[in-house]
Amino acid sequence: VNISLISEDLIYFPYEGEAIEVYVIGKYREEDYTINFKDGTFNLQKSKRSNSGIFFAKKTPDFGLRVPAVQLEEFKLNLISGDAELEEINADIIKLKTVSGDIEAKNLTSSNTIEVSVVSGDVELQSVVAQGLEMTMVSGDVELRQANFDDSIYVNTVSGDVEANDVKVSEIQFKSVSGDFQGEEVYCNSVSVKSVSGDFEIQNSIEKFEKLSFLNCFSFIANWLDKNIPLGWALTISSIKDNLEGNRLVIFYSKSKKINNLKVEDQISDLLINYFGSY
Repeated sequence: VNISLISEDLIYFPYEGEAIEVYVIGKYREEDYTINFKDGTFNLQKSKRSNSGIFFAKKTPDFGLRVPAVQLEEFKLNLISGDAELEEINADIIKLKTVSGDIEAKNLTSSNTIEVSVVSGDVELQSVVAQGLEMTMVSGDVELRQANFDDSIYVNTVSGDVEANDVKVSEIQFKSVSGDFQGEEVYCNSVSVKSVSGDFEIQNSIEKFEKLSFLNCFSFIANWLDKNIPLGWALTISSIKDNLEGNRLVIFYSKSKKINNLKVEDQISDLLINYFGSY
């Protein structure tokens, strides 16, 4: 399934039939769109020869798609200035891209990494099972709920925020200029954080957390630092707040020259870390 729309809204949902059904609400001109089934792929695209779109004031129609509930090879959505509601997509490859539009997707299943690209729009993903998740964000937010990934979540954000709830994943890689990551009940084995001014925070309520010793937490931090120290520099921990009752550990760290690594110099930022534990 390949969908590319400009200014139109879309509702996509499966059913037990055998044919793909297309519904249109509003003024529709056949010459403005390409709707076909070619080489095993269903296409719904705004025609390149169309004069309607984000640069013109003409009203565009909205689309509804009823698709047979079968596993797809690929589901690809490219949306500009429109909103989409997606329900129950099972595909080997899933790619979602929005510019100035919102996407709400539920019940996604993929044997590969789901790719999400957001520019000035919001994306909500709920009930997701996949190999991994890769998100690229510029001034857009992503909300992730009830998800299970075998591999990793990779986030590269300029100014967008990520909210995650009830998520299991092997690894989280978070790269941010000014965007934040806030999670609740997010369990993973390892975390990599590179941030200029964004915050990274996870709060979990697992009972075993309260039984952790300071040594356990320090070991976790040391492992994180070992993976993120830039070559030729050393990180000096200037202060540690041990607050196991609140299920969080706060570390303030500084960058200093290796030959003087006991002196706190040029504070970079403060990092808020939870102990994630295995699941």
